[in-house]
Amino acid sequence: MLRRLCLLLLLVAGCEAPATPLPAVLPPTATAVPLPTLPPPIRYAFAANTAGYVEELDIIRQTGLVEQLTDNNLDDGIIAGYDVVVTYGTVELSGWARSAVSPQLALLLNTALPPLDNPEVQNWVRRALNPQAIIDTLAIPGAAAAAADPAESLAIRNGLANAGYPDGIELVLAFRTFPGTGLLAEQWSAAGFQVTPLAITAENANDIFQTRRAHLLLVVWTTPADRAIWEELAGGDPLIDLYALPISYRALPDLTLTFTPSGFPLATR
Repeated sequence: MLRRLCLLLLLVAGCEAPATPLPAVLPPTATAVPLPTLPPPIRYAFAANTAGYVEELDIIRQTGLVEQLTDNNLDDGIIAGYDVVVTYGTVELSGWARSAVSPQLALLLNTALPPLDNPEVQNWVRRALNPQAIIDTLAIPGAAAAAADPAESLAIRNGLANAGYPDGIELVLAFRTFPGTGLLAEQWSAAGFQVTPLAITAENANDIFQTRRAHLLLVVWTTPADRAIWEELAGGDPLIDLYALPISYRALPDLTLTFTPSGFPLATR
């Protein structure tokens, strides 16, 4: 009996249906997500007459790609493909505008520093300069020279000799980066002043002047408030304006523009 029961159990076990495997779980099909399209970088082109004179170039490079052109030709074939084109001077072409800021170059005499404490020497330092001749040489359209009373080099040399300086005078010239400053130094040298140049920035000009490390200080101002600051620094001595240079630009209409302290455009999309 027991033997039959065991056989029956074996037969029942052999007839059981095989286990059904669980269905495979497939991952959902991924939906393609388009990558965001970044706007192209802003491309700046600076005319040759700005080369070496854009003090805020590092700031401008933070907003786009900067290329220095090798000449001042602003033909569409030359400047095509640039978002912003910048030049010194006025441009009478469609699509061009003048910067709201026009930098102006001026001279401070450190009359607390000999020999510029001598009014006669001060006079010859001023009259050695001919701002209009600088403007003529730069040939920048729209540039404007301040009124001046230049004297011939021979007359200045004779005047210095009569003032007790027959061999001329040694002067330290502190200057901001600006077109024509080298030509001004040449005019002083031609008149008998031995000029030692000292490059300065907007940040250290005040200290250079107050610590009497320079006889002459060439500064750049853009607003009446700026000019008043330099006049105060001079301590009542005159600030002698020399010339102003306009800045012009052409920018694509979809750009938002601001301007550096010196008047150069900064663009954003």
